[in-house]
Amino acid sequence: MLMNDFLATRNSTREFKDKEFSDELIDEISQILKDESKLIKNEKAGFILKTDGDRIFKALNGIGGYEGLMIEAPYYIALNTLEDDPVSYIEGAYYMEDIVSKLKEKEIGFCWVTIKGLNDDTLKRLFGNEEGRIDYLLAIGYPKEESKPHKFDDRIGIDKIVFIDDLKTPATIEELENRGLDQLFYYLRYVPSTLNKQPWRFLIEDNTVKLYVKDYEGIENLVDSGIIMYYFTRLAESLAIKANWDINPLLNEEEYKFIAKTNI
Repeated sequence: MLMNDFLATRNSTREFKDKEFSDELIDEISQILKDESKLIKNEKAGFILKTDGDRIFKALNGIGGYEGLMIEAPYYIALNTLEDDPVSYIEGAYYMEDIVSKLKEKEIGFCWVTIKGLNDDTLKRLFGNEEGRIDYLLAIGYPKEESKPHKFDDRIGIDKIVFIDDLKTPATIEELENRGLDQLFYYLRYVPSTLNKQPWRFLIEDNTVKLYVKDYEGIENLVDSGIIMYYFTRLAESLAIKANWDINPLLNEEEYKFIAKTNI
């Protein structure tokens, strides 16, 4: 599936079938998680697969998820950040989204679930992580309904998220077309973010794209950054651009927090 088609149908699954994965599929997913963990620099984050979804759901129901709305699923993947620094969350989210892409190829549904701020002892009992911190889960299973294309009527325009030379000069479609980047940024608007706030801002300077977050709110925006960086990389590949992100968050800035930069 083309990445733009994937993004157009990348809808979170809210309801899952009461159907178990085969042992072979569980082994495949476990291997995917091991492989993805190895890609994270200095192994600052990892992934934990839990096959006892009913126990996880009952323990977190009413306290996990957005405003306590926990997603019930037969399986969960925990994003376990081993170091409490911004890069751990950014890279962890980046590779969690690569896991999402691989699961979707197997027709597995998924939904990001926040459990930020829950008692560490409770989470360690549930997930068995002797080290690290868990703020996010991926609920997974077979979806009850097939994903349908999203209309994305709620997405802000390219001129609100892409800038040229400085963060006060919106990029025009003509400028992006001249650089061959118009389609890349058009489809990046499909990428999900916390409460669909689309906090990312891109600044094009010569042959570099810099990623910023506007009105930074914390860990959720670091996760948003990792996800948008992943899809930028994948969409750039379709344009024969090999994006190499240099991650160096500067969170002491005021309105716009610098996250990372890449070549184009």
